[in-house]
Amino acid sequence: MGTKIFIAAALIIYLLFFLSVFGPMHSEKKFWGVIYKIRSGMDFAIYWFFNLCGIATILFVVYCVIKGLGLIY
Repeated sequence: MGTKIFIAAALIIYLLFFLSVFGPMHSEKKFWGVIYKIRSGMDFAIYWFFNLCGIATILFVVYCVIKGLGLIY
């Protein structure tokens, strides 16, 4: 069940991304405006996801270095 939900979500996200990349940039139609707003929201979420992954990586490296030096057990 979880796999089907994941596949459906991935297809929807891919479709929205595909539409935003190949759609008209300066269209007056409301449909394209909504697509570009969704795309900007996806860009914002991915930007912060990558930032959080980078912070977690730095914290993990610092933890491993401190543990390797024997400062924590």
